[in-house]
Amino acid sequence: MSMRVPGSGSVGSLNPHTPKSGPTPRQRKTPRLSDMQTPSLSGGGKHSGGAGSGKHAPGSGMYTTPKTAKAGAGRTPRSQGTGRGTGPDSGGAKVAETFTVAVTENRHREVGLAFLSMSSPTITLSQFKDTARYSCLTTYLESYAASEIILPDTLENGGLHTLLLKSKHDFVTFIKRSHFSDNKGRDLLSHISAGGTDLDAQDAYLALASFNALVRYTQFDRKFTYATKSCRIIYKSPSAYLSLDPMTIHNMELVRNVRSGSPKESLFGVLNHCKTSMGQKLLRTTILQPLSSTTQHTTIMDRQDFVDILIRSEEAFFDISERLSGFPDLELMCATTLCTISKQDFAVSIEGCQTLITKILALKTSLNAIPPLLDALRNLAEECTLSRSFIAAFSSPRIAAIRAEIDKVLDDTHVSGGGGGKTLNVQAQRCMAVRPGLDTLLDVARQTFQHVSQEVYSLAQSYAEEYEIGSIKVAWSARRGYHLSIKTDPASLPDVFLQAYRQGNSTLCTTEDMASLSTRGG
Repeated sequence: MSMRVPGSGSVGSLNPHTPKSGPTPRQRKTPRLSDMQTPSLSGGGKHSGGAGSGKHAPGSGMYTTPKTAKAGAGRTPRSQGTGRGTGPDSGGAKVAETFTVAVTENRHREVGLAFLSMSSPTITLSQFKDTARYSCLTTYLESYAASEIILPDTLENGGLHTLLLKSKHDFVTFIKRSHFSDNKGRDLLSHISAGGTDLDAQDAYLALASFNALVRYTQFDRKFTYATKSCRIIYKSPSAYLSLDPMTIHNMELVRNVRSGSPKESLFGVLNHCKTSMGQKLLRTTILQPLSSTTQHTTIMDRQDFVDILIRSEEAFFDISERLSGFPDLELMCATTLCTISKQDFAVSIEGCQTLITKILALKTSLNAIPPLLDALRNLAEECTLSRSFIAAFSSPRIAAIRAEIDKVLDDTHVSGGGGGKTLNVQAQRCMAVRPGLDTLLDVARQTFQHVSQEVYSLAQSYAEEYEIGSIKVAWSARRGYHLSIKTDPASLPDVFLQAYRQGNSTLCTTEDMASLSTRGG
């Protein structure tokens, strides 16, 4: 899912050029970024003028020119940086999220963090006293599989930067210290937070400073646009969790087997019977950051009570499991609330329109799946704190109101599978989901699509009969449009089939007539 909105606060490309030579990630020199200008975001506050702040590099941009060209300093090219949450102990790419992290510290070794997930409208904040080896920080970075780390320029070549260079988290970006402003972070928090947090602004000023830098960086570099009250802000106190260092995580095989490297042969793989991707992410986080029985005893007991009820209610257990499997990735879907799209961007971005339609289809599928799940929860033999909170949340009148608004536009007949599944089915859902009669041009386009689709399938059937090919399937992709998938060798195909190449056990190809129909239906 793309959350980037072109043209929204655009300041030009901020991606550095990859050097022509091919040094290793820890030997790369920093590209010069001083000529790239962004609006001034001068900060104030407790942290922005704290100890260790130095002079900014020339220019008023967000990025700074490194003081030296030492190995590994500055911003590392993304193409050779850390993987997208698939490190040695990430637990597999299917459940690992991608996080951008802003980090800062003061002279007393207190560290402030802000994490933003690329697939969820959630920003996690934390502040804690760390050791000289940054053991707590390292645990956080391992648990959240950080793919990019943002530091103030005054920490360049310092102890924290050196530690990151020695680890796999060597994709570091330096921005001006002034953007780490706790005062602006506090104002920004009240603007984009969807609800209250237990964050003490006086004691967590480093976390707020990192929060402001993280949001500003994603706005100007990633082109994110944050809608009002669109993010869930979570403050994690280290005292609420057990601290597991990376070596312990590795040796105990929590998320990856030491010998085979397979996540399925780890504790996470054994316990992972989750029905949704959100559950898999939560399970992985819980394994890497287990709750502390000292400070989170009530939460632990509430979870155990709910598990105990499910064990003793076998029929309800399987009923709830079946209902949950129908939910798409709600966090990924809700991440679109981060962006507000201008009319100009919406009009020219076809991919943006397709993404929004797919997300609305997924939202509709989720809303349709809530009533059966609510009935299954009500059929539990007993109640507990968690079950009551679930029932209260699913009984909110806002759910019915949202469904009513979507029903005015979408037709339930063509909404299935959460907007997912095969690409050809997704294309059909996008075209047929809107109710007829709402827009004349859309109705004409829909009729054209149906007519072209019928001709495409008829043409494929005629090829199968004429050339005596047993299995010809119609495929569709955004790049090629309609084309054919045939289970045979490309060399054995007649000359009428063009652009043939092997993909797995099938051969993908097209013909002149098929290409013409694809152009008409595109």
